[in-house]
Amino acid sequence: MEIKSKACLVPGRQIKSRFFLYTVLCFTAILMVSSYQDAVAASETLENQFPGLSNGLLKSALLSDLPEGVILESGSVIVRDNDIISTLNQSDPRIRSQLERNLFFLLEQTATRMIIISEAQATGGKDQKENERELIGRHLAEIAEKAQVTDSELKAFYDGNQEMVGGASFDQVKEPIRQLLLQQKKEALIGEYIQNLGQNREVTLDRSWVEKQYALALDNPVDKARQSGKPTMVEFGATGCIPCDMMQPILESLRMKFGSKLNVVFVQVREQQILGARYGIRSIPVQVFFDAQGREVFRHEGFLPEEKILPILKDMGLG
Repeated sequence: MEIKSKACLVPGRQIKSRFFLYTVLCFTAILMVSSYQDAVAASETLENQFPGLSNGLLKSALLSDLPEGVILESGSVIVRDNDIISTLNQSDPRIRSQLERNLFFLLEQTATRMIIISEAQATGGKDQKENERELIGRHLAEIAEKAQVTDSELKAFYDGNQEMVGGASFDQVKEPIRQLLLQQKKEALIGEYIQNLGQNREVTLDRSWVEKQYALALDNPVDKARQSGKPTMVEFGATGCIPCDMMQPILESLRMKFGSKLNVVFVQVREQQILGARYGIRSIPVQVFFDAQGREVFRHEGFLPEEKILPILKDMGLG
């Protein structure tokens, strides 16, 4: 006698099984489309298409074809190309030639200011007596006030920067170190806030305008070194700054030791103010290390002895 499966004898179950399979297939297709859309969106970000152009709010911005004359849109915030030209014409004549090659930097500064104002008005309102500068200052101060420095952080900085303190005891320099570290932490909190603004708020840039600015902005020693396919160490400093001058023999020693395997670049920040600003340099000296792909892997502020540099380079593949 032939025995048939009970499943074949119950039509209702078969229908339910087919419906379940259909539902799973549809859900899988939706997920695949969503993943594809996410991947396309990620590939259309500024950092993906023009790496290294921004380290701030616009790093995660999307690229698109905007209406003629418009170069940035973010909600109610709109920046036009003539806004940037107007800002350029009002800039300090001593740095105007640098800014002409860094209009994207001007755009990022303008957009950051406008978006922070928009956020401040949305979260805390605006006192009618406040101007834009005061509104931004109050909003950022509220973010920065969360910064704190522990005694262990003070001691760690003191122990690791004996060259900077010049033989002074910990108690003698404790408060100046506290103020320095507190300022650094405040700046870090504000920087993190601005970075998150770019990630959490949709910002769209005009693709063709950005493409034109990209070649101009990267025509400098730092970005050329980053694009060389070799590891890079950049020293941001200035002649006459004592710890900066102390770094010069070390830079020369590294050039001799590693030769063509390592780019060693010195940026005179008093002559290259915009380049320094682009890389977030607020005090000197600062050493920034980039891997062979041009990605920043380490940053240090203050004098950095050669014996502390060599392990960093070793981690970057330079024995």
